[in-house]
Amino acid sequence: MTYDKPPLKQRMLRLKDIGSLSIDECSAKNIELTLTDKQNHPRVWNYSAKKFGTEFFPGGKRFFSANHACKWWFERESCWQGFQMVQQDTRSVVLILAGHPYTLQIPDKANTQPPLVRAPDVPSPVGYGTTALQQIYKHRELADFKIIDEENKTHLIHTQVLLPLWPYLATVVQSGMTEAQERTLKLEFPSNVMELILGFLYGTVSKIPEELALELLIPSKVYFLEALERAVEATVTGSSLEGDRCLISWQTAKQADNQVIRDYCSCYFLEHVGQQATAYLCPNLSPEELAEFQTDLNVQRARQLMYEE
Repeated sequence: MTYDKPPLKQRMLRLKDIGSLSIDECSAKNIELTLTDKQNHPRVWNYSAKKFGTEFFPGGKRFFSANHACKWWFERESCWQGFQMVQQDTRSVVLILAGHPYTLQIPDKANTQPPLVRAPDVPSPVGYGTTALQQIYKHRELADFKIIDEENKTHLIHTQVLLPLWPYLATVVQSGMTEAQERTLKLEFPSNVMELILGFLYGTVSKIPEELALELLIPSKVYFLEALERAVEATVTGSSLEGDRCLISWQTAKQADNQVIRDYCSCYFLEHVGQQATAYLCPNLSPEELAEFQTDLNVQRARQLMYEE
C-alpha cells in the first residue's frame, strides 16, 4: 500500500461559519489535517502515529509500546476506505479513522492544535433507532420468521426490521426456497451464540463478551454480519491473549479468513515472546499452521523493523 495517495472517500469537509477541513496525509507515521478559514488562512495540524498511534488502536495502550504504534493497523487499506468527516456542531467535527470515531474541537486560537479524542463507538445508521429495535424485539407476537439453532431452540424474529441489517437473511427470504416459504431457517450454532447474534442485531447486546467473541467470528463471516465481525475484532484486539488464547484466536481467525485478528495475534505473540519468537514454540499447531503462523510472524517483524527506521 502507498501512503502518498490514501484511498479516502472524503478528503475535504466544508465547515459552516468556519471554512473547510481537509486531510492531506494519512500514513502509518503521520496524520495531517489542514483547517482553512474564510480568509483562506491555513492552519496545519499533525498527529504523529508513531508517538500517539496507540490511541488509534483499541487495546493498543495495554499491549504495544508507542514505538511500534501498531503499524499494521494503518497498513490495512480497507480500514481507511470509510474515512469520513461530519460537522457535529459549530466547532466540533467527528472523524471516522480506521473505522473508529474521533472528535476534533476547532479552537479559537490560531496557534493551538486540538487533540483527537476517541469518541464512543457508534453503530452504523439503520432504518430504526436502537431503542426502537429493542422495543420491537420484546413484541414476539409481531414476529414473522423463525430461526432454529442446533439445540432445536426457536428464535422469533421480525424480518421487516432485520432485512436491512442482515443481507444473508434478506437473500433467504427473497429466494423462494423452502426456508422462505415455511418462514423457518435452521442454523447449526448453539443457543447462546444465536441469542448473542440476535441481541446484537436488535441492539440489546452492546458489547461482545470476551469469552464468547471467538465463537461469533465464524458465524459473522459465514452469514455476512459485517458489523458483528467488526465488533468481534474490537473485542479480541482489546483483550488479553495470555496462555493458549493467542494461538486459539489466530487459528479461529485463520478459519474465518479474518486478517485483522490474525495480524493482531502475531503482533501480540512477538510483543510478549520477543523478537526471536518462532512458530515452532507452538507444538499444538499442525505443520500447515506452523508454516502460516511463521509467515505472519515474519511479516509483522519486518513491518516493525521498517517502522523503526
